[in-house]
Amino acid sequence: SEAEFEVLKAFVVGMMERLHISQKRIRVALVEYHDGSHAYLELKNRKRPSELRRIASQVRYAGSQVASTSEVLKYTLFQVFGKADRPEASRIALLLTASQEPPQMARNLPRYVQGLKKKKIIVVPVGIGPHANLKQIRFIEKQAPENKAF
Repeated sequence: SEAEFEVLKAFVVGMMERLHISQKRIRVALVEYHDGSHAYLELKNRKRPSELRRIASQVRYAGSQVASTSEVLKYTLFQVFGKADRPEASRIALLLTASQEPPQMARNLPRYVQGLKKKKIIVVPVGIGPHANLKQIRFIEKQAPENKAF
C-alpha cells in the first residue's frame, strides 16, 4: 500500500542519514522495481549527502501489481555494481521486498544471486509485511555465509 511505502521510504532515508556518505567512504544507489527496474541514485552520483537524501525522499509510490526480486538483483549486478568499480570497497546490497514474484520471473533468481556472490557482493534481503516471499529470502541468504536475512 502507499502508506506502507511511505514508512519504508522513511526508513531508507533515515538509514542514509546515519551513513557517512561521500565519494571516498560510502556510496549509495537506490533502485526500485515496478514494470522494470529504475535507479533513482547511482554509485557514481557526485552529490551532497543531503541532496541524495532529498532525492530518495521524493520517490513516489508506483502502485505496480508486479514486483521482481530477480530483475532488481539482475539490475544491481550489471548496472549498479558493474559500472562503479572500487575493488577495495565492501559491496552490500540491501534488498527490501514486500511481495511475491511471479514464478516465470523467479526462474533466473539463482543465476543472479550466484553472480552477486562471484563479485563478492553481500546481499541482505529484508522481507516486509505479510506478502514477502520467505522462501525466496531464505534462498538468497543460504547462497553465501555473509548474506543475512531479516
